[in-house]
Amino acid sequence: MASQVIITDIFRASHVHLKEKKAFQPNDTPKFRIAAMWPKSGSGQIVESGVQPFQSNPNNLILALQQVVKAEFNFDYNPWDAANTKMFGIQFPPNFKDGDQQFLKENGVPVQPFQVDPITQGHWLLNLTSEDNVGVVGPNAQAIDVGSVYSGAWVRAQVEVSAYTNSNNARIITIKFLHLMMCYDDNSFGGAVPKQDAATAFAGMAVANTNIAANVGNTEFRPGMAPAAPAAPAAPAAPAAPAAPA
Repeated sequence: MASQVIITDIFRASHVHLKEKKAFQPNDTPKFRIAAMWPKSGSGQIVESGVQPFQSNPNNLILALQQVVKAEFNFDYNPWDAANTKMFGIQFPPNFKDGDQQFLKENGVPVQPFQVDPITQGHWLLNLTSEDNVGVVGPNAQAIDVGSVYSGAWVRAQVEVSAYTNSNNARIITIKFLHLMMCYDDNSFGGAVPKQDAATAFAGMAVANTNIAANVGNTEFRPGMAPAAPAAPAAPAAPAAPAAPA
């Protein structure tokens, strides 16, 4: 087996399912999922927040795929030529999609006349999945709750790309979704407000002249209680008596 672990470029997140596993078809194995959206322009930008353009494309992921496939199968893999890949005997290759070919749907049926989905328009798309829990960190690389990730945020992912032959002699290419980093806030696709933990929400807002006792975090604390008095130091132990001579 040939494999590489890489960090993708920053991408726009969509269809986020990181708190619990999701199966979209009755026979699918439930998995943690996120849809990656890279602008075809090769850069992202958040005008409303004043975030300057940043690199955003799937090129390093595609390069890693090409390298592991060449090392394992001696085959020049082209992610945009799925027919040739399948003819070479590779099962279920990564499915890169053209966002300009994704149409608005109602109850799973494309709206007539066909209308390109404005969210996916102008992007390359790829679903990332994992059967294991996905770790999530904030922009400072400190762990945050997985519920902080929402569709519309800009993130980057750690993934493992592999090429191998399974026990049935089928050639397999996989991308395993490992971890995620939140990078930038943007408009939510679902209209939900981005979630934060309490420490992040109130960071930098400490009340210097509070009248709340220092032990407020103690489960024994009740409003109006004075801070606990420090414990008296223990009395020194008496020296042991000397042993009698033999």
